[in-house]
Amino acid sequence: YCRQLYTVRDGGTIALDWLLASDSEAADGSSCDGTISSDDSTPIVVVVPGLTSDSTAAYVKHLVFSMASNGWNVVVGNHRGLGGISITSDCFYNGGWTEDIREVVNYLHQKYPEAPLFTVGTSLGANILVKYLGEEGGSTPVAGAASIC
Repeated sequence: YCRQLYTVRDGGTIALDWLLASDSEAADGSSCDGTISSDDSTPIVVVVPGLTSDSTAAYVKHLVFSMASNGWNVVVGNHRGLGGISITSDCFYNGGWTEDIREVVNYLHQKYPEAPLFTVGTSLGANILVKYLGEEGGSTPVAGAASIC
């Protein structure tokens, strides 16, 4: 993976771990800023892991590698406090909290406006994803989603 630290509005930190379609081998862990041009139209898929999972979970790695190998730019949105990242705000991750996925989706849509944006949630991440999609309705920039329980 290539790790990008993203700070949400309340000061919380989310680790965005990328595996690009152009590099389905393990990345060197360097900063991801600028690795995808803003006019790249390669689809991006955001993976929302389960309760205590992050980008290091075997099932997440398998899912990410499979999607990247099939032409997708993939980013795992690790929950606050997971993925080796410390809690940096008073707000903790919980299964009903959709603000983090909302901010990540909006950030990616603004930064890569030409890339269709998709999401995959697994386990509790599927719950968070479906709740977010229900709250956003037709105003979400997400072109398609999969919820895997």
